[in-house]
Formats: sequence, structure tokens, C-alpha cells
Amino acid sequence: MVNTTAISVTSTWASGDLISTAADLEKFVKALFSGKVVPPAELEPMFTVPDVQAAFS
Repeated sequence: MVNTTAISVTSTWASGDLISTAADLEKFVKALFSGKVVPPAELEPMFTVPDVQAAFS
């Protein structure tokens, strides 16, 4: 394990890094799928695979 709490994420390539724990991620996923992060209607398009075959026909 490496302590990364003193590293600035603004200097990294993507500048969107997160430091989290498994417990934090579990809380986020539970909140996401219970409608506390975005409304359930907005989750459907996030998890719908587009018909890419039609785009290349």
C-alpha cells in the first residue's frame, strides 16, 4: 500500500483521480441505485447499451 493522501491529483494525467475505500464505494453504489444520486429514470440510459450495429449499417 502507498499513502497517496499528500499527492495533488491536479498534476496527474486525467486530473480526476479518486482516493477511496471499499466501504466508500459500497455507500456510493447503494446511494446510486436507490435513487439518492440521480433519479431512477436517469439510470436507465446510463446502463442501456446502444445499438451500435445500426450505426455502422
